[in-house]
Parts: sequence; structure tokens; C-alpha cells
Amino acid sequence: MLNLKPGRNPVTEEITRIVDRMSKIDQESEEYNDLLKTLSTLMALKTEHGRKRVSPDVVIGTVGQALLVLIIVAYEQKHVFTTKSLGFIGKKL
Repeated sequence: MLNLKPGRNPVTEEITRIVDRMSKIDQESEEYNDLLKTLSTLMALKTEHGRKRVSPDVVIGTVGQALLVLIIVAYEQKHVFTTKSLGFIGKKL
């Protein structure tokens, strides 16, 4: 079981370790080329699995639409929609 601290990224740590090791060896060596391939693989892994945050605008819009639907359903249980009110709802969504 991995015992990771919050905010600790093992991929980033491995990239740092490889870059440090690459700075100490000759660029013409076979080991350097192997490390370069490993580094490119790790960089692709980091960008592919990077954490993507949801925009606050999207969250607010989604919550607003869900609230509007709940209001409509609650109103619909006791009242009947007229043609004018349905037109107003269509413009908001």
C-alpha cells in the first residue's frame, strides 16, 4: 500500500530524480538516451492524468439550472402552467 502525503506526486518526484541523474551523465551515452525515453513517458503520463479542475462558472450554472428545475416541479404540483410561463422558462435555459 502506498503511503502518500497530501500534495505529494510520485510522478513529479520521479521526473525530478531522472532530470537530476541526466545532468550528471554524458549526453552521448546510452544511459542518457534511456533516461530521455523514460522522461518523455513520464511527462506524457503527468499531462494525461493531471488533475483537471471544474470552472466555478460551470458549477454555478449547473446548480442554478438544477434549482430552476426543482422550482418548476414544485410549482407544477399545485398549479397549471400557462403559455406565457412556459415561454419564459425556455428563454432562461
